[in-house]
Amino acid sequence: MNLLRPVPSIRVVDAVHQRIRQAILTGELPPGTRLSVPDLARRLDVSRSPIREAVLHLVAEGLAVEHSRRGAEVARVNLSDLLEIYAVRAALEGLAAQLCAESMSAADLTALRGVLDAQGAPAVSGDVAGYRELDLRFHQIIVQSCGNSRLAKSAEQLTAELSLATRLMADSAEHLRASHTEHRRIVAALIERRPDEAERAMREHLARVSGAVQAKVAAQSQVLSGPEPPQTAPQTIFSNSTANSILDHSPLGGTS
Repeated sequence: MNLLRPVPSIRVVDAVHQRIRQAILTGELPPGTRLSVPDLARRLDVSRSPIREAVLHLVAEGLAVEHSRRGAEVARVNLSDLLEIYAVRAALEGLAAQLCAESMSAADLTALRGVLDAQGAPAVSGDVAGYRELDLRFHQIIVQSCGNSRLAKSAEQLTAELSLATRLMADSAEHLRASHTEHRRIVAALIERRPDEAERAMREHLARVSGAVQAKVAAQSQVLSGPEPPQTAPQTIFSNSTANSILDHSPLGGTS
């Protein structure tokens, strides 16, 4: 897949924005990648003006950040950012679930149940990529069916930001099974038209996912730092500066 290929001249700014945005969301342009206007203009075979405008749109969406000296780069999402995103998602999607329980159409409920059924196999087998794709669709159906376009737009932006933090996401087999069980509870509340239960189930689901993310990062940090040396040991293996350097260059570093 090569998303950064020349684009048609019609609606150049929109086409450029969507092309770069998709390259970010799919990981072709990973977090921290410098969004060089001359380079992108060359790769997409357009002038620099639409590139500049597209980058400004990406900054406004939270997918890129602007630095005064080195220009824009693809945004990085650290643990603190991720927990903020989940807190807002819990509020927004809790409301979306409540609204869906009141007015979700039979067709949308059928589509949601189809996704729920499809999640069973990857949840049991531990297929993280397959489950995540269906999980994204599950939540999209709920926010897009709630009847509140502003809520849906805000939720879409948060989902896009989440794509920048894949390495931090919980991915254990236990997590997948728990998530699927929680999804079943949400769907049951929607089918039975119980708004309060639907909202509570969605909030509790996202709160549990947030906790799973924290636990994963804590476990990774423990592995990277290793056990504390015995107090009676004559010397440590690494100096503080060396240990700090290792952590700074670990997969958890460089996400500020």
